[in-house]
Amino acid sequence: MEIVGQGDMPGTVEMIPWFELGYEHEGVHWKQRFYCLPGDSESIYVLRAQASVDVADTVFEAADLVASSFRPAT
Repeated sequence: MEIVGQGDMPGTVEMIPWFELGYEHEGVHWKQRFYCLPGDSESIYVLRAQASVDVADTVFEAADLVASSFRPAT
C-alpha cells in the first residue's frame, strides 16, 4: 500500500482530514480512504471507504457526504 492522496474537507464541527491508500489485489487496483472524524475530547472516529479504482470516485463521493455530515454526540 502507498499513500496516493490526502487533504481535508469541511465538517459540521471542524475540518476533517483524510488520506487515501492505493494498492493492488489479485490484479485489481483498489483504493481506501480514511476520514478522521471529531469525537469528544478523548476520542475520534475513523470512517473507511474502500473500492476498486473503477468505482472509487462514486464510493468516495458518498463517503464524503457521510463524513461531512457527521455530528459527534453531545
